[in-house]
Parts: sequence; structure tokens; C-alpha cells
Amino acid sequence: MGASFRLEKLAYRVDGRPVFEREGAAVDQPTIVSTEILPAGEHDVVVFVRYRGNGYGVFSYLNKYRFDVTSKHTVTVLDRQHVQLDVTAFEKGGATTPLENRPAIAFRANLVDPHAVPR
Repeated sequence: MGASFRLEKLAYRVDGRPVFEREGAAVDQPTIVSTEILPAGEHDVVVFVRYRGNGYGVFSYLNKYRFDVTSKHTVTVLDRQHVQLDVTAFEKGGATTPLENRPAIAFRANLVDPHAVPR
């Protein structure tokens, strides 16, 4: 995300169950969110991100704005398959895109070597 946004909260749910949540300064610490084993089948991953506007000088009014983004992705896991789901928050659009339409979340699922999965 660009400099106009400051991350305040990050939360993940898998099949409706919370697996990760951080707020404030702790949200900036890099981490592996989850390495759990899911049974074969379809699983819903929901990501919630909260940004606060980040402005200064004549743009300090941005600090009063809050942007909540929720996105859902369904991942299918086959028996004995190891899937890594990468989630990326990004700023879509350009200079003419209204700020409230810029925060977005992308998902990318990759098959991984089971020996490379952290335990």
C-alpha cells in the first residue's frame, strides 16, 4: 500500500474460525500466519484489513479516514496436498481513483513441497 495508508489491523479466518489477528504496532511484525493441516475439500479464507489514512501538512485530513477491506477466497485442497496461500494487500487504481476504492486484497494459491512447509 502507498504512503497514504497506515495498516492498523489484520485478521484471518479459515472456514469461519479465527486463526490470526493483530492490531496496532504488532501488525507490522512479519510472521507466518498459519501452518495448519486442513482436510481435503474446499476451505474459505477471509481476510480483514483496516487502514487509517496517513497524511501530513495540507493532507492531514486523511488521518480522520478509516478504510476497512474484507475479501474471501475459496481454496480447494486435495488429499495429501500441500497448498501455500499468499495474500497480498495492494493499492489499485491510480491518482484519479478515489482513496476509498484503492485498498484491495489478492490471493494466490501454490502447491508446495511438503518438506518445505514449516512445522
